[in-house]
Amino acid sequence: MANTKIPAELIADNAVGITQLNVSDGSDGQVLTTNGSGTLSFSTVSGGGSTLSGGTSIYLHNSWSNQNIGRNTVTKLLFDTVLFGNSGTPFSTTNNNYTVPSAGKYLILGQINSANLVTAANGQQILYLSIYKNGSEIFYDTLYNKSVSADTIQYKLAVNRVLDLAQNDVIDFRARFSHFTSSTTLDISRGDDNTYLYIVKIE
Repeated sequence: MANTKIPAELIADNAVGITQLNVSDGSDGQVLTTNGSGTLSFSTVSGGGSTLSGGTSIYLHNSWSNQNIGRNTVTKLLFDTVLFGNSGTPFSTTNNNYTVPSAGKYLILGQINSANLVTAANGQQILYLSIYKNGSEIFYDTLYNKSVSADTIQYKLAVNRVLDLAQNDVIDFRARFSHFTSSTTLDISRGDDNTYLYIVKIE
């Protein structure tokens, strides 16, 4: 678009401070801003809001087998497959962890699903899901079940968390199963529709 110039005398009296518009077309995504002294220009806005772009989708594959987590044993979850994203490979499919590419707030969405579990009569079963940062637990959630008689159940525990992270922080995900009346372990179901996470920088 060619430069457009509006003479000051054509601008309404109440348009105080703007004497002329003399700018070329900006780039895609830019906005028109003023310097407060009557000069307008196109610029890119940064800060002051959230940017949702990119992101990494990962899920548990584990060589096409469910992952067993032992009773009262903290186990790193094998989110070992990238479904899409992962530009710059912040998620390691070897170490099953995510290295933060730049400081900011990160949204983590997803779920873990279990295979069928046969409960004990008068049993108490709790599934714990934890997020670890640099080797230390920073968040955990639980899903509790109390059985009166033996039954078959499945666990589905959702993840919905925003973390304020520094560049090069290392994040991983771990689970623990507490079955107080039995030595039964729990299988975490594999697959991108069963046990998965989506990690994206939002600010």
